[in-house]
Amino acid sequence: MIEPIMINSIEVSPHDPATAYVVVSAYKTNDLKPYIYKTVNYGKSWELITTETNGIPNDFTTRVVREDPVREGLLYVGTESGLFVSFNEGKSWNKFQQNLPVTPITDIKIFRGDLVLSTMGRSFWILDNITTLRQPEINSLNNNPWLFKPDTTIRYRYPKVRTASNAFPKYPQTSVAIDYFIPNGNTNGIELTILNESKEPIISFISDKSLLKSTDTVIENMDLNKLMIPLRLVHYFHQIRGCICYNKGMPGKVESG
Repeated sequence: MIEPIMINSIEVSPHDPATAYVVVSAYKTNDLKPYIYKTVNYGKSWELITTETNGIPNDFTTRVVREDPVREGLLYVGTESGLFVSFNEGKSWNKFQQNLPVTPITDIKIFRGDLVLSTMGRSFWILDNITTLRQPEINSLNNNPWLFKPDTTIRYRYPKVRTASNAFPKYPQTSVAIDYFIPNGNTNGIELTILNESKEPIISFISDKSLLKSTDTVIENMDLNKLMIPLRLVHYFHQIRGCICYNKGMPGKVESG
């Protein structure tokens, strides 16, 4: 390892006790390079997994690394200027900024399927439901449409909380998140049907109004590539962007505008 250094974080792999990742920094000596080392033999030898050509810019000092507890080799790294992700144990890195501000990521925690970040001066950020990142198909989508397997979701009664209509933050109610990928340039209609345990249709979501078989019409946007389906104890609902389709035990259709 380089010297002198400051150890920022140590991450022991949740999949293999012989594997660990160490994030070090040397910015106090005017060295801004990212340094993440990996061992697979309990620390007997270390390999640098951040090079000048494998994804993280050469002036992005690293602060923290965490390995996903479900998918082995899926790494999340916080740097001085944002978030990066690796699907192959650090052989290559991809920028994963999304709508995060450009700010130091000081710590990362994976909690109940959510990615939780702390930042330097820009509060805490949470990426809800990283189930899709844990599925290997996300790395080989190319031009093929794909429906990702939803996470296991528990249905329960949501407590009523008295808050003002403009209260912040607005926490999402319990729901099933369904992610799907549609290649660019797709001109075909999209239909997603939810079945019960008897393979009977409960509700369908479609993008082509000409395919409607029901007189009920609700304008939706299926370009979001995500459906959030809140769970209820009695009735089926669909809610997205504030638009609700109510289905009292009968199959229905939801139209995309």
